[in-house]
Amino acid sequence: MCSSSLEFSSEQKSDTGWIVAGLGIHRQEERCIFLSAGEWQTLLREPQPHLDHLDGHFVIVRWQPGQITCFTDQLGLRPLYLTEVDHGVAFSTRLDWIAQLMDFRDVDIDSLSSHWLTFHQLSSGSLVDGVKRLGPAGMARCTSASLCLEGHKWELPHDEMRGMSLESVLMALVNPMLGRSQTLSLGVSGGMDSRFLLCLLRGCPHQTYHIHTFGHPDDPDVHLAKRIAKGEQLSYLHLHESIPDVDQCLKALKEYMAYNCATEPASSVLKMRYFPHIHELDRVVIDGGFGEIARRQYFNRLLRLGKQAFHSGDPRKIAPYFRVHRAKIFNEEIIRSMESTIVQHIDYLWTQMPDMIQIGDENFLDLLAIRTRFPNWGAYEQSRMDSMVLNYMPFAQPSFLRKMFQVPVQVRKNGRLFREIIKRRSPSLASYPLVKGGTTYPFGMSTLTSQLWTRLKKKVGITFKNVMPVKFLHHLSEFVKDTAHSREVKNSSLYDHSYIVKIVDQFYHGKLELATEVDWWLAFEVWRQGIVNGIK
Repeated sequence: MCSSSLEFSSEQKSDTGWIVAGLGIHRQEERCIFLSAGEWQTLLREPQPHLDHLDGHFVIVRWQPGQITCFTDQLGLRPLYLTEVDHGVAFSTRLDWIAQLMDFRDVDIDSLSSHWLTFHQLSSGSLVDGVKRLGPAGMARCTSASLCLEGHKWELPHDEMRGMSLESVLMALVNPMLGRSQTLSLGVSGGMDSRFLLCLLRGCPHQTYHIHTFGHPDDPDVHLAKRIAKGEQLSYLHLHESIPDVDQCLKALKEYMAYNCATEPASSVLKMRYFPHIHELDRVVIDGGFGEIARRQYFNRLLRLGKQAFHSGDPRKIAPYFRVHRAKIFNEEIIRSMESTIVQHIDYLWTQMPDMIQIGDENFLDLLAIRTRFPNWGAYEQSRMDSMVLNYMPFAQPSFLRKMFQVPVQVRKNGRLFREIIKRRSPSLASYPLVKGGTTYPFGMSTLTSQLWTRLKKKVGITFKNVMPVKFLHHLSEFVKDTAHSREVKNSSLYDHSYIVKIVDQFYHGKLELATEVDWWLAFEVWRQGIVNGIK
């Protein structure tokens, strides 16, 4: 646990106390407040704390004579890992740390199946065999003799949040009460979600804020952020540094993957390494993470291309529409097992969901995204961010999501709601294009039209090609080749070792199109080594 994640501890007796990792947020009508130590203290005096009114992302550990009780936030953005050891229970917010306490540790293939072969993990299990994960709205009771876990799936709201619009809820969430020296820093890209948050921030006259972006100056996201900052006269921070030396690079990569758990390729560490710089400036980071859910963008492949399979509820027909390709690094036996497990995960998910006809196709898929993507993809990066800087995502807050489902789907989809609010509140921001897939498209284009537009530009070569993954892999060439040919990789029961050696050797002999496969394999192997051997 790190100081930048707002952890508080308090003890009234030697055997009684609590600690919080993460950030609790209390939303009021016009502003939001980050919970202080005193406010947590009051809340945690209750035998059964009422946490369902809180926004934020957090893990709470409370100890009393003979018992430790742990709680997690509603969406599962800060999980807790637990395992039974000699004479008790061990727990940690880091999976690699808890794994090192076990005599035998290996990857849990059941959980890995959808983690690797689909958009994101579809089950609630831990990625390490023998470790349990406390997920959304979770509670764990630990004694010297037992460990009991329970959790609650996020449900559609049954009552309306009267008197507040979706816009006003978000206005409060982007307008926090901060300490005297603190200011907000909004991560701005060329996408719709950060543009929308910037539009709202401009309506907070008493809130001091800056914008920031990371990456190569030629990246359209960076270029557009700089253009907006100049045109709107905003305080702007752009961070881009050369690749560090090999030792520093490997150290950063191992730490990154310990948190990231191979949810992103290894080279992503280059773009995601700058948050300590923002922390040093005493800035609180907000970004547009999960804004897609307010634009009806999740699982559209299933809705558009697999509608018949979707309505059938047959997990075997649905599974292909969840599949993504990262790298074909596992042997055939493992792949067959993983594919079978994915079908089981989908089957279980569908049995836990409300009636599709009653809530509608789009709401069904958005609820599915909240239940699976938030805890199984967003939680990894949220934990890492909390170790570096005070931060939160306005779109990943229960109060926003409850209000969102009260807005008709036709108003939400294709970014219609966001565009209308931007044009009304800050029309100058609608004059800048948006960015998708390394190229720009006009602000007013619909989702489908923008897809056709960007595909056409890509076809004729009018796109930005990110060469950093290739440079990164060449920078670590000795480590990557040694690892691929190592006895540890060769003897792993998971891998198709001949394929791994093939893609690595061919990449370093000039087949640069294999960079993505090598990048993903490296991410997984560095994470796996950290689980099995610890970070060295």
